[in-house]
Amino acid sequence: MEQIIDRYRNLVIQIATPHSTGTGIYLPHAGLIVTNEHIVRDNPSVVILGQQLDKQLAPVIYLDSQYDLAFIKAPPVSDMPAAQLRTRAATNGEVVLAIGHPFEATFAIAHGAISNTH
Repeated sequence: MEQIIDRYRNLVIQIATPHSTGTGIYLPHAGLIVTNEHIVRDNPSVVILGQQLDKQLAPVIYLDSQYDLAFIKAPPVSDMPAAQLRTRAATNGEVVLAIGHPFEATFAIAHGAISNTH
């Protein structure tokens, strides 16, 4: 598991609002941090922090409550590794890993199976 954390450490971003905290993934080629809408809901900007990002305020630029999706404008970072996004849809029963900062933990990994793709 440590190898997985090392591989993605620079792309996992902490997100904080006055009422919640969460995790996002930095997509350097798009200049975005992708997270869940419920984390940034009702906030025009959030505080972000990453291994290669100093703590700073960043604007929320897209929200979709139906799909629980949000985009945050990310500052440019030189030498940021590119995230590899999958090009096919997930399937029911597929095993997945999630890296994040839940409940004040840092770089926790959870694994499970997709129960429903709809």
